[in-house]
Amino acid sequence: MSEFLLHNLILDEELLRIYQPLPEPQYEEVVDKILNRETLPPLLVWNHMLIDGFDEYKIYHELSLPFIVKEASFHTRTEVIEYLCERMITRGFLTDERTRYCVGKLYHAEKNILLEKFPVQNQYTPEEYRRKDTHSSRHVVHQKIKDYLQVSLGTIYKYGTYADAVDEICSKAPAIGMALLNGEFAISHNNTLELCRLSGEEIQVIYNHFKLHNNNHLLHSEMMRRVNLDKARVKKETQNLSAPEIKKMPKYDPDAEISSLSLTIPTWISSIKRTATITDLSKASTGALYKLEKQLIALRDEINTLQQEIQEEYHE
Repeated sequence: MSEFLLHNLILDEELLRIYQPLPEPQYEEVVDKILNRETLPPLLVWNHMLIDGFDEYKIYHELSLPFIVKEASFHTRTEVIEYLCERMITRGFLTDERTRYCVGKLYHAEKNILLEKFPVQNQYTPEEYRRKDTHSSRHVVHQKIKDYLQVSLGTIYKYGTYADAVDEICSKAPAIGMALLNGEFAISHNNTLELCRLSGEEIQVIYNHFKLHNNNHLLHSEMMRRVNLDKARVKKETQNLSAPEIKKMPKYDPDAEISSLSLTIPTWISSIKRTATITDLSKASTGALYKLEKQLIALRDEINTLQQEIQEEYHE
């Protein structure tokens, strides 16, 4: 537990997408409690990152009032995401958009936690330690939220694809992704999946059209344009099949990407070792350390996933 200070914490964009701000009446109640110096729970943090109490943090800083924080005992970022998703779902008053997003993120978190705990699987792994498959992950989520939300296993998977689409949109057009989550840009599930496949500029044009005319006509037009482009591409590729051998692309090599990755990884290892050897981490800024740790976690997750797929190929 910390002392009363006006702490400056890291506000993570992914966690802000999960967090559902308090409705206005509850928000005003919190403001009154803070102004009246009532005792409120400490804000929960993990590695200098705020993970719960975003509304309170905003109020404290707007009023320049000190507060206390409590360090959470999570081991990984995935556990933080799992906690916040469950917190939002069980707290109630989630909007439809945030409900879909939180359930989808919780579904992915459960899968990743199992990967982090049991990254390597083979025929010698005891049954009680075997990592659950995707279908089982849905069951885990279903059991956790069944008292708060009535959703099927299929819906949980569907929400997972929705969460991925929103994250992709946010990576290209952050403000528009948040507009989706805040209900300011209302489109269907399928249209959200289509929107995430567009470029940031295309997403911006469609959003501007929506705000100006309050309809999704441009999105449907863009979808049809891409369908026609795909048809034209397939037709062209089909025609190329009959072209002379000298004009054809090189034959597909199933080992090409694997060989390329195998040659690249030693460079990564060398860079990581060099950074660990010559850098004084104690003098680095919190922001730089946080960005590096976030990328290392993402790299580890991808390594675990690929390693599992390799293990499965070995033992088929």
